Amino acid sequence: MKVLLIENQPSDAELARQLLIKGPHPCDVEWVETLGLGLERLKKGGIDVVLLDLGLSDSQGLDSVRRMQVQAPRVPVVVLTGSYEQELLAVEALQEGAQDYLMKNGLDGKLLSRSIRYAIERKRSEEKLKEAMAVRAEFTSMVSHELRTPMTVIKEGIGMVLEQGAESLSPPHRDYLETAQRNVDRLARLVNDVLDYQRLESGQMEFRRDGCDVNAAIQESLADLTALTQPKGLELVTALIPGLPKVPFDKDKITQVLMNLVNNAVKFTPKGKIAIRTEQLDNAVKVSVQDEGIGIKPADLPKLFQSFSQIPIQGTPKPGGTGLGLVISRKIVEMHGGKIGVDSVFGKGSTFYFLLPIVDRRS
Repeated sequence: MKVLLIENQPSDAELARQLLIKGPHPCDVEWVETLGLGLERLKKGGIDVVLLDLGLSDSQGLDSVRRMQVQAPRVPVVVLTGSYEQELLAVEALQEGAQDYLMKNGLDGKLLSRSIRYAIERKRSEEKLKEAMAVRAEFTSMVSHELRTPMTVIKEGIGMVLEQGAESLSPPHRDYLETAQRNVDRLARLVNDVLDYQRLESGQMEFRRDGCDVNAAIQESLADLTALTQPKGLELVTALIPGLPKVPFDKDKITQVLMNLVNNAVKFTPKGKIAIRTEQLDNAVKVSVQDEGIGIKPADLPKLFQSFSQIPIQGTPKPGGTGLGLVISRKIVEMHGGKIGVDSVFGKGSTFYFLLPIVDRRS
C-alpha cells in the first residue's frame, strides 16, 4: 500500500512513518512537508491514501482538504490533528470529504493501520454509491423521456377523436375515451414527478431567482388551482395580505409547490373549502394552504415529506400518485433557503405552509 504523508513537523512525520513501516500491515510511505509538494506528487498517481496534517506552512485547516479533493477526488484522506481545537476542525473536515481523522497524541501502529484501511474501504463504498446513483439517474431520465413521446401521441390522438368525432361518438365510447385521457394525464404527472425528483436529488434542477410578488404569482395561477378543486366541488378562497415585499424566488418552481399543496389538500378534503393565505413574518413571507379535510394523525406527521411515502386513511381510497409531491415541494423550498411544514388536527383539517426568506426588504 502506497501512503503519501503530508506533514511539516519532521518528528511527527518520522513517528508516523515508523508506525506505518513496522505496523501490522507494513506500508510504503512517501513524506512531503507542504501541501504544494503533496499535490504535485498526487498528479503522478499511484497513491492509495493520504495522511494530511491540518497545520501546514503553505495551507491551513479545511482549505487543505478542499484543495486535496479538487486535485485527487478519488484518493481517500485521513486527517492528522494535534490539539482539541484542531479536533473540532477535523470533524468539519469529514464533511468536506475526508474519510477519517486521528489525534497525533497517543498514535499507535494498530490505530493508524485500521484508520487507513477504513478510509480506503469507505472511499470505495462512496465511489460505488456515486456510480450507482449516476446509473439510476440516467436510467430514470431515459425511461421517463421514452415514456413522454408515446404519451403525447396518445393524448393528442384521443383529443382529436373527442373533438372532431363528437357527434358520432356514443355516450359509452365518449366515457371510455375521457377515462383514457384522464389516465394519460395522470401518467404524465407521475413521469414529471419522477423527473423532477431525480433532478433535485442530483442537483441538476436550475433555479432562476428574481424579485417576485408572491401575491401576484398566486393570482396568476388561480385558474389552474381552481381546476384542481372544481371536480370535487370544493370552494377555493384566498386571503392575500397586500403590500408584501418582493422575494427572490423562481416563480415557476414556487407555483409548482403551491399546486402540489393544493392538490394534496384536494385529495383529503371530501367537501368544504380550501384557503390560500399569505402574510409577512419578521424575515420571511409565509404562504399557507388550509383545508377542511380529514386531517393527519400525530403519529403520521413524521411520515410526511418522505420519498415515495403516502399516508393511508381508513375508509378512503388509496391516494394515487408517486408520493413525491411533498418531497419535491420541500426540496424546492429548501433550495430557496426557506422552510416547509404542516399543522394538523385529525378530523378537522390541515394547514400546509412554506416560508420564503426576504433578502432585501427594499426590493
